[in-house]
Amino acid sequence: HMASGFSSFKGASAQKDSELKGTIRISVYNSISSVGLLDGLEQFHQRYPQLALDIGYNHGQTSLANGEIDIALRLDYPQEGRLVVKRVATRVSRFYTLCDAPETNDWIGLTEEFEHLPMMEMGYRYYGTPPSLRLGNLVSIRDAIEKSGIPGPLSTCLARNHPQLVEIDDPLLFSATPLYMIYHETSRNDPIL
Repeated sequence: HMASGFSSFKGASAQKDSELKGTIRISVYNSISSVGLLDGLEQFHQRYPQLALDIGYNHGQTSLANGEIDIALRLDYPQEGRLVVKRVATRVSRFYTLCDAPETNDWIGLTEEFEHLPMMEMGYRYYGTPPSLRLGNLVSIRDAIEKSGIPGPLSTCLARNHPQLVEIDDPLLFSATPLYMIYHETSRNDPIL
């Protein structure tokens, strides 16, 4: 779980966990924060009672180098910058539909800013067309699949507690993508990271 990874944000520090103060600003995809990070929130706050978390999604709109965010969790390995990068998890994605939905050539995908993600690439390969509906995050896609029966990509953890959703059993509709924790090298010794 990503939640257990909260403890890895803390660097070497002589301070006790309960004495660390401040705010950690994290930029992360909505589906990862709503499933992976929030699961461990209670444990995190018990261990670090004086640390606040500011979790949002602002890919490309804020800068690690300028100190606008402290940590980014991304599926893309950064290509430039003075960044420390650690692989912290793997996001497994599949295509889902409703158990009694008729077969269709329509599919639900993410908005164009996410075209490069493996889950979108596998949809294009399998269906051969762009998605008939585009939504901005996987939680919205899950809700749309449940309402329409039109298939779409989800991380397996988002579909886990939704028994009406079934995986489309085809190896073309499966991906496992590394998730990276990224921070600027000038923050390497920050006691709250």
